[in-house]
Amino acid sequence: MILSVRRLCLSKNEKISHLPDLINKFSQLQWLDLKYCKNLTHVPQLPPNLQCLNVHGCCSLKTVAKPLVCSIPMKHISSTFIFTNCNELEQAAKEEIVAYSCVPEILFCTSFPGCEMPSWFSHDAIGSMVEFELPPHWNHNRLSGIALCVVVSFQNCQNHANLTVKFSCEPKNGESSCTSITWKVGTLIEQDNQEETVESDHVFIGYTNCLDFIKIVEGQGPRKCAPTKASLEFSVTTGTGGEARFEVLKSGFSFVFELEENKVPIPSNNEVKGKTKNNANGCFKDQAKGDEYPKGQWQTYIESSGN
Repeated sequence: MILSVRRLCLSKNEKISHLPDLINKFSQLQWLDLKYCKNLTHVPQLPPNLQCLNVHGCCSLKTVAKPLVCSIPMKHISSTFIFTNCNELEQAAKEEIVAYSCVPEILFCTSFPGCEMPSWFSHDAIGSMVEFELPPHWNHNRLSGIALCVVVSFQNCQNHANLTVKFSCEPKNGESSCTSITWKVGTLIEQDNQEETVESDHVFIGYTNCLDFIKIVEGQGPRKCAPTKASLEFSVTTGTGGEARFEVLKSGFSFVFELEENKVPIPSNNEVKGKTKNNANGCFKDQAKGDEYPKGQWQTYIESSGN
């Protein structure tokens, strides 16, 4: 049956202006390639288990469905939705994409044209480095990962560009520094061997697991104090590992702590838009203050700066 298809490639099809609403019934669909469908104007509601949506270079794309996905998945999945070079994308569509990144069941990465970070990232900075105080007992509070955001300015990009993040800490009491760790977060621009430039600013939102860093800290012995100061430095390199001539305009992150698995509805963009960094929606709580959750609520949350 066609509804059981797992991979669907429709790239470079200039006859497509929209997809049928039936696409959200494709419950087994995991990969949807719509690159360079230059007449595509709208992305309809998507099936819940989709792991990759690529609409790179869809220059007429303006809107996406609300909500973007018909329902939350039955299990945790990693999803990447690529909207690079979709320069006609309307603000409401960007807000809906950002709203989907708040769903706790999804380890979500996305990219789209823009120059503003969502307000719920609790630590942010102008430029490529974010310095911050670590929350109390951070290494013993089921820290599962870090939600990351970066705004990059591209100048005539025609090659692959990789985003990496370096996480380094300074312990208190003048002890020796912890080992730094560098993560490759992912590929920023997928050019597909086409001669095409990327000139606009783009927003990238992603997630990285930091359990390897926690193991290093814990391996230093019980007498060692956990670091209290840290920094994240974002950098962009070419596909061959050389320095890329791209400027990181803004960067930010929030800690993600996992406690218990319960389901919550997908937040709408109205719930996310205009919220403070301390409480973007019901998933985000100030861990340092020890706020309690209503019984039965999803308890994966993002640490707040308390500002």
